[in-house]
Amino acid sequence: MADRFDERLSPAARIRRRDVLKGAAALAATAVVLPARYSFAQAGGTRLLVGVHQDLPIPDAQMSRAMVTHMVMKHVVENLVTFDEDYEVIPQLAKSWDVEDGGKRYVFHLRENVLFHNGKTLDAGDVKWSVERLREVSPSKGSYSGIEVVNVIDPLTAEIVLKEASPSLPAALAGPFGGYIMPKDLDANGTIMKPIGTGPFEWVDYQPGRLLALKKFADYSVDDSFDGPTGLGGKRQAMVDEIEFRVVPDSSARATALETGELDFALLLALNDFERLAGSSRAKPIEEPGFESLVLWLGVTTAPSDDLNFRRAIAAALDYETLMQASVAGHGSVNNAFLHPELRAWYSAPMDARHAYDPELAKSLLAKTAYDGETLTIHVSNSTEYSLNAALVIQQMLGEVGIDLEVHPVDSAGVMSIVYASEPTYNFGMTSISGRMDPDQVFFRRLHSSVAVNAYDNPDYDAIVEKARASMDHAERVKLYAQAQGIVMDDVPAIVLFNVSFLNGISNAVKGYKPNALGLPRFWNVTVQK
Repeated sequence: MADRFDERLSPAARIRRRDVLKGAAALAATAVVLPARYSFAQAGGTRLLVGVHQDLPIPDAQMSRAMVTHMVMKHVVENLVTFDEDYEVIPQLAKSWDVEDGGKRYVFHLRENVLFHNGKTLDAGDVKWSVERLREVSPSKGSYSGIEVVNVIDPLTAEIVLKEASPSLPAALAGPFGGYIMPKDLDANGTIMKPIGTGPFEWVDYQPGRLLALKKFADYSVDDSFDGPTGLGGKRQAMVDEIEFRVVPDSSARATALETGELDFALLLALNDFERLAGSSRAKPIEEPGFESLVLWLGVTTAPSDDLNFRRAIAAALDYETLMQASVAGHGSVNNAFLHPELRAWYSAPMDARHAYDPELAKSLLAKTAYDGETLTIHVSNSTEYSLNAALVIQQMLGEVGIDLEVHPVDSAGVMSIVYASEPTYNFGMTSISGRMDPDQVFFRRLHSSVAVNAYDNPDYDAIVEKARASMDHAERVKLYAQAQGIVMDDVPAIVLFNVSFLNGISNAVKGYKPNALGLPRFWNVTVQK
């Protein structure tokens, strides 16, 4: 496999995948020590065993930015609205909603007789409490900052009044990594350690570092207004009695447990483990094309990356196809836009623009800067193989145009603290961005000067995304976001490198599972037949 892969790489880059993987493994080994063995009892009856790559940092669905938390919580807690199979907003706990005052007021009409796991019936007071809490504690609270007040009109009607008209509220409430509705009588004085929702599964047990157990919610209110499940919503049904999410940090251990029948599903496998499942008689690899993007953030306030010529040199020095191939062996797609092409409602032709690989141009631009050969650092997570791979490839590519780059792997939280610092001091930081269904959640929330990840500040860019945020005209917003993407390509405050596929493994005994591009496994309407 490695030899065939090497043949596909760009001759200009002269990068061999096995060398990249070897280097990534060596870097990761300096920061991560894994237990040698995992042993689980065989699954029985209607229990679905899922191997996850890390523990839940916190189980509070409203407070967590960790992907693994949302992987679990989508089975437990629901939203007012959610996304269907085409990534359009559809009802969930709300059966409908009205947009009034030109987009300044949204009135949500709730479904009747929906029960929480504690037996309480959902009402508008729960919506008010949940949305107000999201505004205070959510990592995406900027998405809710435009809310002025949440009113209870009657037990089944909640009104959200905005400070200014906005078309983005439904998408913000849909998530997909937030917007959860929980009962108002939960303890709001800190982190919620036992989330209660209205989902098809309820929380049973949490053993930090080991497992999280869910069970079928017997009184779940199935939404019969849909013919079947769609996206993250629709007619969802629990078809197994229990789900256990088991923490197995080592990818090889997850794959082995899947092959031996100790797991039914293994999330986020390393490339080698994913590929080896193709020869298994008990399980198979399952690739899920993803909206997740790997993004290289450039320090626009720190020399030498504060120089536009330097940033443009970086953009020209990267061979993006080779980078993607060497990082994920083709399990992804090159894309320099902040939106995935599959988001057809928003993606337009101008977003097809790509940075051209031109090392000679990169050298010419670099000569115009004050960079003098000093060693620079790229900060990257040590917990994601493809990120480490990409950092090592970038190190080599930049070296070919005269930039000395050192790879600094730290844990995910460490990378976030560096890249998202209020006063950033880095030159290069690499993070992944999960799927965002409304462009405002990326173009405004990541690069508007008021909240920019890397303190990027361009008044022309700000004016465009502010106008797009206020417009209720979809066609106008599409054009404005295309303009915003054009500015990002010119200014290079960040470079979207490629979109990443999710590499999972599934037992032959699991039936009914459908991939999706959000990176969130959907185990409702799924059975285990052993």
